Amino acid sequence: MQTIFYIIVYGFLGYVLERLINLVFLGTWLDNSVLLLPIQPMYGLGVVGAILIYPHIKRLTIPKAVEIGLLMLVAILTTALSEALSGELYEWLYDGTLWNYGTTFSMCTYPYVCVLPTSLFGILSGLTVLLVHPYMKVHTKALPRRLIIMIVLLVTLDFIYTYSMDVLSLIF
Repeated sequence: MQTIFYIIVYGFLGYVLERLINLVFLGTWLDNSVLLLPIQPMYGLGVVGAILIYPHIKRLTIPKAVEIGLLMLVAILTTALSEALSGELYEWLYDGTLWNYGTTFSMCTYPYVCVLPTSLFGILSGLTVLLVHPYMKVHTKALPRRLIIMIVLLVTLDFIYTYSMDVLSLIF
């Protein structure tokens, strides 16, 4: 339950970050989200993937700088995997795309993952694991379990509603 909650929280933070980036660089509050709630689950998945792998990295007997470098590499890879899976799944389900890095970065040939933006988001994920997650863990433990269950249930209902409406529109 806690892992799902972290995906939701980091998905929300990713949603806010993406909107701010769009506002600063594109001059508009571009909303290409799928769910009704302000959550981009792929960002949460990327961060949580790095969170789950990081304890294994910490167990290695390597210098701290190498540990952090390895975390950043893992965070970039979990971000890339999350982007690729999310993009491919959306395209498979809806025969469309939510984003295409090739339209923004000429050197990108694959629409869902591109070295520069994916690496930047991955580094942000790695920094989140190092700087934000330790506090998030402590504060999450202080939250009432009912609140966490209610949030997870609300997001689950959003998924069910969003995807059932899409399936119904395909049928009718």
